[in-house]
Amino acid sequence: MRSLYIGIFSEYDVFIGDLLEAIYELKPELFKGIKREITLSELLEFASVDAVKQDILDKEIDSFRRNSYVEQFIELESKFDVKTLRTFEEWPAFVELGQRRNLLTHNGGICSEQYLAMCEKVGFKFESKPNCGDELMPSGMYFYNALFVVAKVAFMLTHTLWRKLLPDEVAKADESMNATLYELLSKEWWKHGAEFGKFGLSEPMMRKSTDIDKRIRVINTAIGLKNREKLDEVKKTLHSMDWTASIRDFQLAIHVLSDDYKSAGEVMRSIGKKGEIVEQIAYHTWPLFFKFRDSSEFQKAYEEIYGIPFIEGATKGAQADVIEGDNLISDAKEAIQTAATVIDSSESSTDKKGSDKNILRKPSRRKKVKDGDVPAQ
Repeated sequence: MRSLYIGIFSEYDVFIGDLLEAIYELKPELFKGIKREITLSELLEFASVDAVKQDILDKEIDSFRRNSYVEQFIELESKFDVKTLRTFEEWPAFVELGQRRNLLTHNGGICSEQYLAMCEKVGFKFESKPNCGDELMPSGMYFYNALFVVAKVAFMLTHTLWRKLLPDEVAKADESMNATLYELLSKEWWKHGAEFGKFGLSEPMMRKSTDIDKRIRVINTAIGLKNREKLDEVKKTLHSMDWTASIRDFQLAIHVLSDDYKSAGEVMRSIGKKGEIVEQIAYHTWPLFFKFRDSSEFQKAYEEIYGIPFIEGATKGAQADVIEGDNLISDAKEAIQTAATVIDSSESSTDKKGSDKNILRKPSRRKKVKDGDVPAQ
C-alpha cells in the first residue's frame, strides 16, 4: 500500500512536468520569464538555441518539482497570473495527501509536527486527529479517495491553465473536457463524471463555450449525478438551462433523466434513425441510455426505428460496426446463435464424459470497480 500510494504522486509529478513542457512549447514567449544563468563554456556545448532552451526548461521543471505542492501552486499562480488555483473544495485534502506522501517517503509514515501544522494551516478537518508518533498507513478507502482527488486536481489545473494561457483554443479545450466526461461515464465512474462535470459547469469553464458544448456538459454531469442518486442536484443542474427550444436530442435526454420513459420513446421515434447528436451507435454506447435500454418503451421504439431488435449482448463486441450499417444486430444475432449451438453441443458431449464436465465452464469475470464499491473517506 505504501508503494502504491507513493506511486500516485510519482505519476502526478510526471504529469505536472509534461503539462509545463506543453505550455512552454505552445507559449515560447514564457521563456523570457525564466531567470537562469548559463556560462559561455556551457553554451558552446549546445548544438542550437533550441537545445539551450530545452536544457533550461528541463532544469526549471526539475527545480519546480522539488518544491512542495503548496509552493508549486503558489508559483503557478504567480507565473501565470491565476489567483484561483487554490480556491477549490478539495484543496485542504490535496495538501494533506501530499503531506502524507512525504511522511511515507521520508518518515516511515510516522506522524510529525510538520505534518499536523501544515494540515492545520490549510484548514484540513480530520475525522480523528492523529498524534505525533502515530503510524499513518493509508487504508483502502483512503487510497481510493486519494486517486479521485489527485485526478480531479490534475483535470482542473489543466483546463484552468489551458483557457487562461490559450484563450483561442476554447473549442479544443471544450472538446477535450466533454470527451473526458464521456469516457468517465462510459466506465461507470459516476463520482468522477459528476464532480469533474460540476467543475466544468463553473463560470470560468463555461465562458466562451458554444451553446451545444454547454448543453452536452450539463447532460453528462446530470448523468453522473443521477447514477449517484443525487436527484436534487440532477434537477438543479438541468434547470440551469432552458430546454424549451432545444433540439429533439436534448429533449430526449431530459425525458430520460427525468424517468419519463413514455415521452422519451415518443421523442426517439420523432428523431428517427439519425438526429443532430443521437444516432444508432449512441443508443448502444451513451451512458445516458444505460437504464433506459432495459425499458419496454426503449425496446419498442428502437425496433420500430431500425427494424431490428436491440440486443444488449451485441453492443460491446461490435460497436464500431453499428456506424457502418444496420447489419450489426442481425449479424451479431447469428453469431450468438451459432456460439450457443456450439456450446450446447459441447456441453452435451462433456456430460457424457462425466469427469470432464467442467471443461467448458464460463470464464470468471473480474468485478468492475464502481464508485459505490469503495466509499470515499
